[in-house]
Amino acid sequence: MPDSGEVRERTVPPQSIDVEMDSARNLKRQRTQEAKVEGGDDEDSIPQLKPHERLWFDDGNVVIVAAATLFRVHRGILSHYSSVWKRLLAQQEVDPERLFDCPALRLVDDNAADVEYVLDSMYDMNFIRARQLKITVVSAFLRLGTKYDIKQLREEAIHRLSICYPNRLYDYYKLEDADFVRPIPSDPTHCEEFLVSLLALVYDLKALLPVALYKCCVSTPADAFLPMVDKARGLSGGTVRHAQLFLQTCLAGRAKLVKQRAKVAFAFLDGTLGPQCRSEARCESLMKKMLADAYNHDFIIDNPAAIDDASVSFIDYNEYREEACRDCFRYFMQRHDEGRKRAWDALPWCFGLEIPTGDWHRHFG
Repeated sequence: MPDSGEVRERTVPPQSIDVEMDSARNLKRQRTQEAKVEGGDDEDSIPQLKPHERLWFDDGNVVIVAAATLFRVHRGILSHYSSVWKRLLAQQEVDPERLFDCPALRLVDDNAADVEYVLDSMYDMNFIRARQLKITVVSAFLRLGTKYDIKQLREEAIHRLSICYPNRLYDYYKLEDADFVRPIPSDPTHCEEFLVSLLALVYDLKALLPVALYKCCVSTPADAFLPMVDKARGLSGGTVRHAQLFLQTCLAGRAKLVKQRAKVAFAFLDGTLGPQCRSEARCESLMKKMLADAYNHDFIIDNPAAIDDASVSFIDYNEYREEACRDCFRYFMQRHDEGRKRAWDALPWCFGLEIPTGDWHRHFG
């Protein structure tokens, strides 16, 4: 098997070689006939098959066809990483479809960009070891890694997703540290949390769902869910049923999160002062002010951010720290912290999820 880390000379074949291009034209005609049978468009609407600019090796012995892109690569490498590709290539020996004097392996329903990511990981180990990989790359690793039994890619995708969508509250808060580098950089253009939620539903990664669904609820108003889900479904490979399940789960969970924030995370606004309060009149007055501000500024009205720390956005921003006695302030923050932990424990319940024992780390029994 060729060394996957070896640098190989890559040459794009001259397009004027009629013999080789006839094979591509035959494949295009076959695809045209299939489109016509299925009620598709005429031949002019079928994309012209083109070799990939980089992943075309002069000593390659198999041609992968993904959409309109051709990849000339090495059978030994494909077989080493993927048991499914190994089996498909073995079947090609019986009645091979050939392109450029090589067996052709057609990947149905896979786009060229995803296949490029997968092949790059096989030929360049530094690619998969990168400190950060875009969510589109991680999604391709999970989807094609599962589909073609490429265990290394599937495991890498799940590892990175588990860091960004953890099952421990401590790890969730660590994501907010200024020095922390996410293995998947934030990318709002690809509606990441919606994409991850659908991937978790499609590939049964239940431990990812509580935080992924929570971030959907916090980042996006409920009336804007539908376009985000439509976009994410195209990137995740999910079906309409998956999209419907997501919407039902997320919307129901959002209503419960709003209650968790108001009644659990912000339970310290219930009027109870610290057990050793040094200025009851002043602290009672502050408590009423805090409660009024929380309602007036939507901190506990239709706000699903039940596990987020409000000490900066609410306490410090409004300078309450200076108005409360020291004991009451510590007591407020202690209750707020305990409330957020309880809201964390309740995340799976909010979304109606049954998470296996050990896959969700709780703070209370």
